[in-house]
Amino acid sequence: MTMNQSPRLANASHVLHVKYMITLCSLCIFIMHLSGCAFLQPDVATVWTNIPEITAYAEIYNAQEETVRINMVYREHPGHIPENTPPPDIIIGPHLNSLSRIPMFMSLSGLFKEDGLRKESFYDGVLSLGEYEENIVLLPISFNIEGLMIKKGDSGIPSTLISLEQMRALSAEYNTQQRSGFQTMGFSPAWTPGAGMLIARLMNVDFRENAIGTLLWNEEALTQSIEYASSWITDSNGGFIKDQEFIQKYLYDPGHKLLNTQPPRIRFYPTTLRTFARLPSQDRDPLDILWLQHEEKIEALEDIVYAGILRQSRVKPVAREFISWLASEQTQKMLLESTRFKRIRTFGIANGLSTLISINENTFPRFYPFLVGRIPPAKYIHFPKALPVEWPRLAEDVIRPWIQTRVSRETPPDAAPLSEEIRKWYLQQPDF
Repeated sequence: MTMNQSPRLANASHVLHVKYMITLCSLCIFIMHLSGCAFLQPDVATVWTNIPEITAYAEIYNAQEETVRINMVYREHPGHIPENTPPPDIIIGPHLNSLSRIPMFMSLSGLFKEDGLRKESFYDGVLSLGEYEENIVLLPISFNIEGLMIKKGDSGIPSTLISLEQMRALSAEYNTQQRSGFQTMGFSPAWTPGAGMLIARLMNVDFRENAIGTLLWNEEALTQSIEYASSWITDSNGGFIKDQEFIQKYLYDPGHKLLNTQPPRIRFYPTTLRTFARLPSQDRDPLDILWLQHEEKIEALEDIVYAGILRQSRVKPVAREFISWLASEQTQKMLLESTRFKRIRTFGIANGLSTLISINENTFPRFYPFLVGRIPPAKYIHFPKALPVEWPRLAEDVIRPWIQTRVSRETPPDAAPLSEEIRKWYLQQPDF
């Protein structure tokens, strides 16, 4: 109260001030009600994924966060954003680094400068697969590798790594036949559609995408790999007729059952680590897995799981925080522990090996006893280059069958070269 202000005027002024504050608070409450208390709600980042494990991870993340939230949406093809569809903030899934998709994503280089991730923690060469315009825009989270199932206790087989030549010799050594044909057979490249493809990739066929999104490969290496696989059948397995007789007689059973007979019907059967881990324990426990290498190279499969933030995301800090959390060693150890505690039937990180070396080498064996002493050496892992977005269908429909018919000498007289078969396949696709 000033010297010229009466007590009555001062009291009236105070009353007006209180009424003003009450009115202002009421107005704020009314606005909060109309807006659904929007500014009290956590920031939400939407994730599209086709990896079920990511949903479980998001639930754990949401449970420990109060100011941010991850909203999960399952999409069979998360990298495809239909027209007139609101895009997500984050996409997590395979086949995101093709030329047609990778420009959608913003730089994640700050994760290594500010959020504590270290490039040397990752496998050599894997981070470069997510680079665009000299920035890391996709962070690789997990991957799968090809291997061989064998019978546990087979003393003639190396413990962790086996070369193509070693496998060929040990396969021939295992073959036994009678008048009715082969009773046991070590291995044949004609057994599965993926066997010829695996040999081709080990022998540097180098499928890849060029600068305009077209599929390229090393034609000479492809020819050599087919000749190598075919000569395996003729030189070691008595020729194509006897090889096919064995297939028709015994290969109606899955590989793990053929290995679990007494004595084992076969010596090697191709698999992936993910497939092997999913076998029921009663089928897997009598078996081991080892890694097929050629010129000190073990092939990772093409379905590497990446995480990326779309350029148009409006909650980039929230999205980046979630990806940083997901890629940390501390988080991945906790996720493995949570999976075991909840008895969730899945494998590893996002159903594969982690892209963090220490998680695989130091943590996985504690959770997966069948991997004790069998984690593949980091220096051997070879990651495939970026491939066209249609690669999964193209490989399934054209490339694997094309290789397999030539390996087993079932090629029809009018068979076209691979390039022509691929061209015809594209013409039959409505979306190309």
